[in-house]
Amino acid sequence: MLAALGVVGSLGLTWAARIAYPYDLEWMEGGMLAHAWRLLQGEPLYVAPGPEFVPFVYPPGYPAVVALIGSVAGLSPWVGRAVSIAGTLGAAAALGTIVARPRNDAIAGVLAAATFLGCYAHTGAFYDLVRPDGLFMGLLAGSIALALRPGRAWVGSALLLVLAFLVKHNAAFFGPALVLCVGTREGLRPALLYAALAVVPALVAVGLLQLTGDGLFVTYLVSVPRSHPLIGPRLFPGALLELAQALPLTSIAAAVWVLARGAGALPGRSRALTVGLPLVAGAGLALIAVLQPDRPVGLPTDRLSSYLGLLAAGAVAAHVAIRLGLAREARPSSEWLGLSALALTAGVTALWMRAHSGGYLNVHVPALWMAALCGGVVLSRVSGRHRPVLAGLFAAQLAWQWVQTPHDAYRPTDADRAAGDQLVETLSHVKGPVFSPYAAWLPTYAGHAPQAHAIAVMDLDIPDGPLKPGLSVFPAAFAQHHWGAVVTSQRDFGFGFSEHYQLRTKLHHPAGALAPKSGWPVRLEAIYVPD
Repeated sequence: MLAALGVVGSLGLTWAARIAYPYDLEWMEGGMLAHAWRLLQGEPLYVAPGPEFVPFVYPPGYPAVVALIGSVAGLSPWVGRAVSIAGTLGAAAALGTIVARPRNDAIAGVLAAATFLGCYAHTGAFYDLVRPDGLFMGLLAGSIALALRPGRAWVGSALLLVLAFLVKHNAAFFGPALVLCVGTREGLRPALLYAALAVVPALVAVGLLQLTGDGLFVTYLVSVPRSHPLIGPRLFPGALLELAQALPLTSIAAAVWVLARGAGALPGRSRALTVGLPLVAGAGLALIAVLQPDRPVGLPTDRLSSYLGLLAAGAVAAHVAIRLGLAREARPSSEWLGLSALALTAGVTALWMRAHSGGYLNVHVPALWMAALCGGVVLSRVSGRHRPVLAGLFAAQLAWQWVQTPHDAYRPTDADRAAGDQLVETLSHVKGPVFSPYAAWLPTYAGHAPQAHAIAVMDLDIPDGPLKPGLSVFPAAFAQHHWGAVVTSQRDFGFGFSEHYQLRTKLHHPAGALAPKSGWPVRLEAIYVPD
């Protein structure tokens, strides 16, 4: 419990240092605020590309919530971060409830919830950003918690799944697993009703959103991402190593328990099959970490963590497959089937989304939540002399998370604020709109409306992309000197920018100042004006 307190306390201090910071902690934050700002202006989101706005490939749920709160409290980064923090804490609370409720085991619930929060660094420090991830995970976790509860709580689960879908549409991937959770426990009719309660409102919402704006909602959410390439090495072994090194000790604890329970449930040769073969599979998967060079993404790859995590993951995956194949000998429980389906869904979704050209470490959040949940379920099931051993593994895992998380690197400094304030002062003297494609909200502090964000433009700028022809508005805007100034990094934005704008001011920030603390560390390097 002390280790859990250390993890949660240090994370709380980091969030307190970040929540009111006025500039981007991650480069997409300003773009999300621009979406909320547009909703407050009564403008649709999913419209044809324009110099002022190009939508992200996300549903409107998160910016709608931020806009609603911002209409009362004022639209600012702290509102968006508060929503994300609330969602993240909700996800942790749901996890702890799932673990603790069946056996009234509060200690296991708290340790599991703290373990998920301790994965902050392994998600790229995305739990508290002005992005959909925190709210999405809170809603999805609530949906899972209700789906696993006996009785008619599945009705609420279906409705929360719809809300999660409207925040990030990859929530739909969890639908079949949740239907399975309900069906194996409550029967066929509740499962069908669950599917209807989740699918029908989601389809109605999609239809309404498609009818608003320029009728491009489905194009932005489905066709545009589908046009993006997949990066093979990022999937294998990249994402596998990233996930494996996050929770090695709790993964090993879960693997030992799963194999031991499986061996006890199946007689004779089946026992050897469900233990021996999974261990061989896990050892083979662990060789991936042995054969790969270090890959410092987010955190430096810890070799031992990768070995242990891959060993556990391979053993559990092989065991689950064998148990399903031998279901006639020993029928798995509804809880076992439900957790297996959810874990498989979370893992496959994380791997696939990480391989996507725009995928970052935040796509691992649901998978790490499921890993912490499975570890907590194991701890809550163990009693007697084995309980302190597993609790010790959780404590060691939490202590390792506490020590390795680089909190100082995630916290903005006085130099960051001073650099941002100086840039805002400079932009306050610019006439006409200011284009800041890598920090879209920053010009609003100087009295300018937010403009299009670079990542939204990059999402469309794909060969044979469905909306690539619409980007012709940008060469025209640069040629016509649409913006009074452009604040950008050293890279050429393209679309004729360098031909029609010239350098006015080179920004000389202290080393590292005003760079994002999470995600891609793009810096604002210069101000350009029409030539």
